[in-house]
Amino acid sequence: MLLKLLLNFIIAKDVPRVCEVIQKFPDLSLRPHGFYLFHILSLCEANNAEYILQCIESKAKFYLDFTKKTPLHYLLNSNARDQSRINAILAHSETLFPQQPNIDIMFRYFSSIFFQILKLDNIHVATFLKTCVSNFRLDIIPSFGRIKSMSKTGFIRCIYLHPNEKEVASILRYIDEQGNAPISLQYFRIPLNFSPYSSDMVKLLMILLELECDDIFDTEAAKMLIDYFWTNNKWFARAFAGCYSVSMVIFSIYAGLRTRILPMEIIDFILVGFMFICEIFQFTLIFKSYCKDLWKAIDFLALALRIMAYISIWNDEDSNESDWFICFALLVGYFKWISCLRLFNATSKFDLLITEKY
Repeated sequence: MLLKLLLNFIIAKDVPRVCEVIQKFPDLSLRPHGFYLFHILSLCEANNAEYILQCIESKAKFYLDFTKKTPLHYLLNSNARDQSRINAILAHSETLFPQQPNIDIMFRYFSSIFFQILKLDNIHVATFLKTCVSNFRLDIIPSFGRIKSMSKTGFIRCIYLHPNEKEVASILRYIDEQGNAPISLQYFRIPLNFSPYSSDMVKLLMILLELECDDIFDTEAAKMLIDYFWTNNKWFARAFAGCYSVSMVIFSIYAGLRTRILPMEIIDFILVGFMFICEIFQFTLIFKSYCKDLWKAIDFLALALRIMAYISIWNDEDSNESDWFICFALLVGYFKWISCLRLFNATSKFDLLITEKY
């Protein structure tokens, strides 16, 4: 009867009475489905964000139901998605989620909606992300030492918070016990396929590149994910920069000699052609973020001009025209070369300061 009365109040949009029922009966549930008051108010389309706020204030149970879904699952997958109710939950996630028992178990089932949450791209997502990373301790791991990496960070992938002997050995190989810096362990609560080239990681990277809310990138969760991407892919970025540097040296020597040397032309053209294909791939894959990045525009133009210069030379076009292409290719090419400095810690920080200043 109480549930029927509550639903009638919701349909009638009688906000004060609905809030009164929530306040008096925060543990109201529907058996055997495992629907709690939070679920009921999230499932009803004729609803109000005030009901969600009242649930939070009354400490209603934010549990998993029998299908392993939270109220947030239903709100995000509703045909008539109510952004205000979703934001209400996300905005209070720092106080709402820690109140629930078995919080790590609940977070494991957020993997099915994690990408949907990220795509909301607002300050409330940033609040939610603050709850996605937590500290933990392993007795076998020293409290002080030194991380054996330039970034002072190491990553391992494990299924449970109590790693097996092999996984513990993977952690220990990052640590030099002779150091005196504090060692802390953090874990990302939402399980994804963290294999570097999995569909989850590709999708996550695409979403992160499209986000515009700065508060999201200030969270430990976002920093952890970005550091993880960089740790697994820095070899490619550095190899690409090395390939471009070799190409730029060859082209500079070729332009300085002012004479045709076919082997140099062919080698440089092959290198530039490979890098240009990579740029086209990035352009098609991350079009929106690619167009917003000035350095990407310079990268594309530098490689395109170099290709046009060689085509002009091989077509026996007017020498003045070829010279112009070579001059512009050199000019823009050196600007692109500067972008390679972002791969080093000291110069990447300087680049960040320039970005923030302007």
